[in-house]
Amino acid sequence: MRMPTFSEMAEELHRDGVARDVSFQPENYAGNVLALANYMQVFFPTETLVRLALLLLGAIHAFFKAKQFGDEAYRRYTFMTMMLRKNKHLHALPPCIKTVLGGVFVLCGASGTGKSSFIRQFMARLPGPFQLDASSMAAMPGLSGVFVFPCVRLDYPKCGSAKGLVRAMREYFSAHIDSIRLVEDKHSDAVSLPDMLASDPVNAAITACISLNVGMLIVDGAGIQNSNYRSTEVLSVLTQIHEQSGMPVMLSCTAAFLKSIEHNETLYANLTNHKTVNLELLETPQPPPQPDSQGVVDPDYDVTRHMCKTWWCSGLLPKDTPMPTGLEYLVEKIAMGNQRFYAQAFAAIHEELLDNVTNDEADPNRHVFNTAFLTDEENTRGFIEAAMFASAGARAALQSALDLAHERIKAVPESVINFVDYFPMSLIQIPAIAAWVTPAVDKRRGRLK
Repeated sequence: MRMPTFSEMAEELHRDGVARDVSFQPENYAGNVLALANYMQVFFPTETLVRLALLLLGAIHAFFKAKQFGDEAYRRYTFMTMMLRKNKHLHALPPCIKTVLGGVFVLCGASGTGKSSFIRQFMARLPGPFQLDASSMAAMPGLSGVFVFPCVRLDYPKCGSAKGLVRAMREYFSAHIDSIRLVEDKHSDAVSLPDMLASDPVNAAITACISLNVGMLIVDGAGIQNSNYRSTEVLSVLTQIHEQSGMPVMLSCTAAFLKSIEHNETLYANLTNHKTVNLELLETPQPPPQPDSQGVVDPDYDVTRHMCKTWWCSGLLPKDTPMPTGLEYLVEKIAMGNQRFYAQAFAAIHEELLDNVTNDEADPNRHVFNTAFLTDEENTRGFIEAAMFASAGARAALQSALDLAHERIKAVPESVINFVDYFPMSLIQIPAIAAWVTPAVDKRRGRLK
């Protein structure tokens, strides 16, 4: 329950592409390749995401602190809810919970801007689900065996229905409760939560969240393929869970999805009137400014350049190996501001560097990474794009949208609609593109006019 400082949270969210205790092995090429296998998991948050993490954690803390077991109204409310079986109705929120209402968050950004990576790292710093031990609850024996789920993350349901979301929630609860009981060597009957399979399972989902002390619910991965006539019911469940349990919730979605539900005015307002964070593409790296009077240049003067240097240092290279001049500009032309594409490009660079290691003439036991070949723009672009062949369609669509935004072209091919999830809100707002994600135009996803 301790709130970390800004720098502590930034460090906790950071993840290196190669584990810090792993270094280059001169005689083990296969081992070096294996060490880079998880490079794409690299994540280093921007200030915006660090602030969001602090807000999310603060919301979880505030919600748990509001659960005042010394308050008769709350104690009666929580035990009545825990004993509720048929879920025909919900109990009114006690005053102590009503004071924390307001924790609705939306994390919006194009595919590849790090939303899921951020959630993964945020979840990793939280404790997993646990059960209160009887020995530590001697003063309140009635609480012995109570479960606590600090944070629950669910994928946006593939079936696109509220039932699918609640079913996924039920599976999450059952799996973790059975796992906790198994670890603690307790009798583990299957946790069925049958009411969450009912025809109208919303009340059952809310009751389960209250009974199992869920601190926050995160629904991740909403994209344009999820935007149809049923998306309203899924998002309504999300807001109902918040309003009727007091629990903070967060939706992570693409800009295309958020734009596509804009016509649902009340629902859209309920989701976005609280804290909404929009992640745009990284900007083009800027040239270094003039040094100050002491000859110092702020290392963070340019976010994109700073992130490129972090990607560069996240492989098997010695940390003091300088990045070739201008490499960030070449990668930017290929990645176009998308962080996933940047990571793919630098992953290809690090793998190529394994084939360019020589022995130091002065010290045969020391190995030197030859980075000079990276200054050959044609060759470097060639092997990077060869490694990124699977994203060629998405990158071509993003380039078309950027060209449209800069008025280099007047229209983009309709096939680009398949990749609108890769467009940030600044591109989605362009009328020609916005028309593709509005209900009146796209009938193929079954939405009503």
